[in-house]
Amino acid sequence: MSKSNNVVTGVGKAVYPRLIEPDYKFNTEDGEYSCRLHLEKDQWEELKVKVDKIVEIGYGRACAKEGKQELRKHTPGPLRITDEGDYEVRAKQVAQKQTSKGLIQFSFPIYDSQGNKMEDPPNIGSGSMLSLNLEVRTWYVNSLGFGYTLSPKGVQLIDLVEYGGGSSAESLGFKAVENGFVSESLEFDKSEEGKAQDKASSVPF
Repeated sequence: MSKSNNVVTGVGKAVYPRLIEPDYKFNTEDGEYSCRLHLEKDQWEELKVKVDKIVEIGYGRACAKEGKQELRKHTPGPLRITDEGDYEVRAKQVAQKQTSKGLIQFSFPIYDSQGNKMEDPPNIGSGSMLSLNLEVRTWYVNSLGFGYTLSPKGVQLIDLVEYGGGSSAESLGFKAVENGFVSESLEFDKSEEGKAQDKASSVPF
């Protein structure tokens, strides 16, 4: 697809992003990059207008190819309003794909707030504020119908909340208490703990 099929979201809050290392929980062979992005209502609606135009063109082509005036549409799509009322964008991209020409591995650049490419980007976690460049990819499968996927092609990180694996005392509502028990095991380097947990854990999409 050409760049005319690419759209850029506004800045939103990332939910369960897997943008640095692919997740293998659901796609055990190829892995998958993914991110849910919660936008403000006006940003989401503006994005939807752009996406709908591209999808409509793809729908017309799919109808022509199948020789039908209309096709069943697969729902829900990547743009949705959650039960909690969040205006959500769901983006995903397979990490690799085996083809007749060999294994193709996918990646995308990550930029900081000033537009500088990050050669060693941090582990982006939930709550980070970012913007996504997305490719709108339409598809038709007889058993599922016509649908589309939003695949990340670039990320601009505005505000980082780094994922370190597991829950913290603060996230669970615990506060420090003076003169209480202190574990001696906390003397080791916590950064190494985070690295170990990152390798052992995966965040579900």
